[in-house]
Amino acid sequence: MAVFLKLTLVEEAFLAPAIDDKTNLFSQHREVERALELIEAGRHQESIGHLLTALREEPEDIDALHLLAQGYTATGRSIDAANALRRKLKVHLKRREGDLATQTYYEMVEAHRDIDLSPRESLSIAPALVQETHLQDAMHLYRRVVDSSAEPVFKLKASIALADLYVQDYKGHLALDVLHSVAPLAESLPDWKIYLEQKMEKVK
Repeated sequence: MAVFLKLTLVEEAFLAPAIDDKTNLFSQHREVERALELIEAGRHQESIGHLLTALREEPEDIDALHLLAQGYTATGRSIDAANALRRKLKVHLKRREGDLATQTYYEMVEAHRDIDLSPRESLSIAPALVQETHLQDAMHLYRRVVDSSAEPVFKLKASIALADLYVQDYKGHLALDVLHSVAPLAESLPDWKIYLEQKMEKVK
């Protein structure tokens, strides 16, 4: 088999490049390579332009987004750093990389604690936190949606997920409280009303 691969040049044409793509960080885009050189030289401000160019061509390049956040942090632009990490987080969620999504979420919060997540973003991030057993932080995100002025469906989804976490934590009374608080929202949504009533009975 080895001789066959050599003779047909399969290794050089397909296997080696595929391995390189997965093992060599920052090798996929020349602008990212240049940005990395600038960062190593301490020239963070200059690196940002190269990274933005790379991201215009490849918006989901997580290496570029990570370095961009570093560049913004190094130049005192905390909100921009958090938003770069926010974009990176969305890519990890899209790829169902729960552990990396969770890590990026905490990096984003550390970069700028007051970043304003949309209800949709909170509902996307919370399950990843649950998967990685960060239950209290997941509860916090769900509670923010329940207490927000979000659309009824978002609030209902968040309340049911939050109630499930309360039940897991042996706090059934809190689960009932949150379900009762959103019950009026389900009055005009028959399917949700039935589901919510069934959930309440189960919690009881």
